[in-house]
Amino acid sequence: MHAAARRDLSSARRVRSGHRSSHLGTRHLQAVRRADLRCTMHQSIGKIQFNQGNLSAAGSDFQSALSEFEALGEQVGAAQCTRMLGAVRRCQGDYDSAKTLLTAALEALTRLGSRLDLANCHWSFGQLYRDQGRTREALASFESARDIYEALGRQATSPFATR
Repeated sequence: MHAAARRDLSSARRVRSGHRSSHLGTRHLQAVRRADLRCTMHQSIGKIQFNQGNLSAAGSDFQSALSEFEALGEQVGAAQCTRMLGAVRRCQGDYDSAKTLLTAALEALTRLGSRLDLANCHWSFGQLYRDQGRTREALASFESARDIYEALGRQATSPFATR
């Protein structure tokens, strides 16, 4: 990580931890925004890479975003990236790693109450189970995702859509 990015993350951690002093003014809030933007950029680029089949690059971008979200204490963003890494591992045929990552994401998203992300996680589990030929589990996961999407007033779409 570049020195400027490390400084931004350090400032962001201080601001998010409630440390408010006179020297944490506009400059530090801008650092937080830059750090948030970097996380989101890595995540968005990872989605594009994933959709284009560039799994290694997608995994690298999701891992970068995950590390930065964790450094900022952004639990939802970190859980999203964990799910995305699970999807990459699934596509690479590493089903055990995929299941471990998806399980961690599902637990975090359930605890955090992020319902759309939770639906996306169920969708990813459905894809994993489908790829493994576990039809019953796949169907249950896809139905769970559909139910949450419908409760949110959304149609089921790919969780990797780049909106």
